[in-house]
Amino acid sequence: MAKEYVEVYQAGQTGILRDFKELEIHGGAKPQKHRQLVQDKGQAGMLKAFLGRIKEGGPPLVGPDEIARVTQVTFAIHESLRTRQAYGML
Repeated sequence: MAKEYVEVYQAGQTGILRDFKELEIHGGAKPQKHRQLVQDKGQAGMLKAFLGRIKEGGPPLVGPDEIARVTQVTFAIHESLRTRQAYGML
């Protein structure tokens, strides 16, 4: 089993990501498979962008509206798990 494993479902398609190196997309005529030799979780790029904003200024990388939306979605997930009901968000 992969250390990191993510499945995403959307409109009749499924994406499976394993260890940030292997991606499978199902839902078309034939599954698509993509593989990278190097694992990139994005930490180096994130740190570079963060330090760049500190040095050069500019708007925050994650704005207050996005932070608020993530908080709303987190509460909706908690409520969905608690009530065992689907919770739709736009």
